Amino acid sequence: MLSFHWMVRKPPRQRRGMEAKLALVSEALGVKEEDDASVFVCGDRRIRTLSRDFREVDATTDVLAFPCDEPRVVLGARAGRAGVRLAEHDAPLLLGDVFINLRQVERQAKANGNPVLDEFAAVGTHGLLHLLGFDHGRATEAKQMLDCEKRLFRIAGIEVSQFGH
Repeated sequence: MLSFHWMVRKPPRQRRGMEAKLALVSEALGVKEEDDASVFVCGDRRIRTLSRDFREVDATTDVLAFPCDEPRVVLGARAGRAGVRLAEHDAPLLLGDVFINLRQVERQAKANGNPVLDEFAAVGTHGLLHLLGFDHGRATEAKQMLDCEKRLFRIAGIEVSQFGH
């Protein structure tokens, strides 16, 4: 189950909608009630510190993901409409933490011509896929991740022409 932690002074009015869209993504990915993934919504300073401390990159970014367990995933037709989902598991999974920089999301939404709610949900979806082991370091991995994101966007009603930087 996703838990949300709003670490910004003034959470946006669309807070519930943002949480709801990511909950739909989580459900489509097969995250069970007893599984655990946390979403921390923070600002530039916190994400820059995390980026510097854990990635050795002294810059702000939109999302960082810190996976814990290494879940097995099912891809393709067997994964249903999402094209990706967690494999059946008996024991609860500790998936990890996603940190979303709300200020960067707001800037990107404006630059990309997207509603903030949908930019947030797109960036959050990206982070959740990182918790499941997806990466975009190589072209084939990036394409696979983007294809999964697009399917999840349709399921959750996330409307972005592009997102991120």
